[in-house]
Amino acid sequence: MYLVVTFNHDCMHSVFQSGTPLQLVSEAVRSILAISDLFTEKAQFQWMLATCLELGKHHPLEDEILHQYLVFGACKAAAVLGPVSFLMQF
Repeated sequence: MYLVVTFNHDCMHSVFQSGTPLQLVSEAVRSILAISDLFTEKAQFQWMLATCLELGKHHPLEDEILHQYLVFGACKAAAVLGPVSFLMQF
């Protein structure tokens, strides 16, 4: 049995826009982490890494819970992709 997880980039982009309530953004990030166990393609982890890094740049550091999830997501994706892929994001 194979499960393919795909994302609609436009839909996720609208969730992460600046006017979105932080609670909704936090729940979206938690959902990404939950389904990342089902990822089967490298591109999915690249997307997760890029999303976590981008959100980390644009949301306040005072939201410690969100940043814990973002750090965990970025580390999880980087572990799968390898250190070269992670460094290329900067």
